[in-house]
Amino acid sequence: MTSNLAEMWLPLSLFFFFALLSVVGAYFVAAHFRGWKVGVWAALATVVFFCVLVLGLGVLLRGGGFL
Repeated sequence: MTSNLAEMWLPLSLFFFFALLSVVGAYFVAAHFRGWKVGVWAALATVVFFCVLVLGLGVLLRGGGFL
């Protein structure tokens, strides 16, 4: 398998775009129902969740020969 990181820019950018939408959505939903402080905590929890996913994705890409 040839490893070409240039082919991964579209899937990775879509991942980060949807992660950003998820963080903003988590904030707005939690802030609407519980207040802005809970909205901030929900957004931070979502950021942590997606950071863990990015680390796992990096492990998979390294194992697949892309990184």
